[in-house]
Amino acid sequence: MAEVVVEHGAAGAPAPRRRPRLSAAGAIILAPAVATLLLHLVLSAVQPYGYFRDEFYYVACSQRLAWGYVDHPPLLPLLTRLVTTVLGDSITALRLLPAVTSAAFVAISPIMAREFGGGRRAISIAAVASAIPLVYLIHGGLLSPIALDHLIWAASALCLLRLLKTGDPRYWIPVGVLVGIGLENKHNAAFLAAAIAVGTLATSNRKYLRGPHVWAGAGLALLIALPQLLWQIDHGWPTIEFARNAASEKNALGNMVDLPLVQVFAMNPLTFPIWITGLWWTLFSREGKRYRMLGLLWVVPFLLFVVQGGSRPDYLTPAYPALLAAGAVAIAGWRPFARSVWAPGATVLALVAGGLALLPLGVSVLPVGQAESYVRALGLDEMEMEEGKTSVLPQWQADRFGWKEMTAKVAEVYRTLPEEEQAQATILTENYGEAGAINFFGDKYGLPEAISGHNNHYLWGPGEATGELVVGVGLDEDFLQQHFDSVQIVAVFTCEHCTSDENGLRIYLARSPRQPLPEMWAAFKHYG
Repeated sequence: MAEVVVEHGAAGAPAPRRRPRLSAAGAIILAPAVATLLLHLVLSAVQPYGYFRDEFYYVACSQRLAWGYVDHPPLLPLLTRLVTTVLGDSITALRLLPAVTSAAFVAISPIMAREFGGGRRAISIAAVASAIPLVYLIHGGLLSPIALDHLIWAASALCLLRLLKTGDPRYWIPVGVLVGIGLENKHNAAFLAAAIAVGTLATSNRKYLRGPHVWAGAGLALLIALPQLLWQIDHGWPTIEFARNAASEKNALGNMVDLPLVQVFAMNPLTFPIWITGLWWTLFSREGKRYRMLGLLWVVPFLLFVVQGGSRPDYLTPAYPALLAAGAVAIAGWRPFARSVWAPGATVLALVAGGLALLPLGVSVLPVGQAESYVRALGLDEMEMEEGKTSVLPQWQADRFGWKEMTAKVAEVYRTLPEEEQAQATILTENYGEAGAINFFGDKYGLPEAISGHNNHYLWGPGEATGELVVGVGLDEDFLQQHFDSVQIVAVFTCEHCTSDENGLRIYLARSPRQPLPEMWAAFKHYG
């Protein structure tokens, strides 16, 4: 990426000074990455829609550090703890990590294109194609483990590319470290590990099994992931229950009819010819034969999703950087394309235009009213990303609205109680978003800590709450009546832009529990 320039001085002058100069290829690689970073930083500072529901949850987890959690490994809470300790918990602070991670991720595909032997045209195509997919834009602007998951898969693919290109078995060591870190960040890194194992056993890379490096890499991966594994064993494998419930009750676009189409949309339809070419090139072409393992990084997870009956659409998206790079090199090397004066530039411009067209769906570049009009114009309003959750805006944007107002409504109910009842009241919510928001914003209202039976909130338990008086938020009335002798609806919270399951939220006062809350806590458990 850098060229060394030697400046010759006069006789007796100091030794020549070496000044690095950014190469054209380096500039092409860096430009989309820097643009990605600036986009997310500026938007988080000047026009955030609000905190996303999961961000409250990760902040809550960061305040209760552990070796594992019901629905995610421990790495993101640890990183969030570091961020909030140093920078605070503003939206800008919380979204700095995914912004930087996303920028680094965008740079990897064009680097891989250069490693494949591509020139400036191939690097340019790969650089822009890796920056514009909707799924990458979304997760670069939200605190979640997904942006880091993308980076870990891409970095692993880059190390594998160097391994396949050079034959140097020492690259198994960073691959193993990355897989281990990936398993401490997001459970679906297991699909990455499976793909690497299949890619090793099913290709000529079996030769590496005779050496120590591949086993050292595997050992490092297991060692790094071991604390999370031990936590799962100690807690009865809650993540398996969570994943089963999420697949059957929560994910709305995970079946095998939807999955291929959703992949094309999530990756931006204009990148489809590139990554499908890359998949063909790595799997079937003579030139790409030695890189077949990189194609299997996509094929193996896809087949596993077919076998298990579905998945979330974003589970497969970390596997695309290598395909985008390989496809860019194959297209740029196609003789009619290579000889054309206008085709390379037109391709890059078309990709940029396609990215800009879908940009408002991924990040908050438009005021909310204009964003809703834009979504309606595309015919994507009321798109159901999770079972029972609809909204005009996509769920990843709609779930940023209403949390402050919901907390204020709960506080209004709480303040109507006599002081002696306030002292014994417990706020009990249906899900972690409501509990997290109340705990995040509730201090200014003097609210007690909210509890929930949802995901890791269940493991944190009811604390000292007896349940003599419960302010129930979003819970099912029939369910409450099974456990309390007195259940009264006292307020309804409405929200203009949020998802349907948070709009019309009922707030109850429940009194006279039929058992102390700790004894009936198991009834409130819900993983998913």
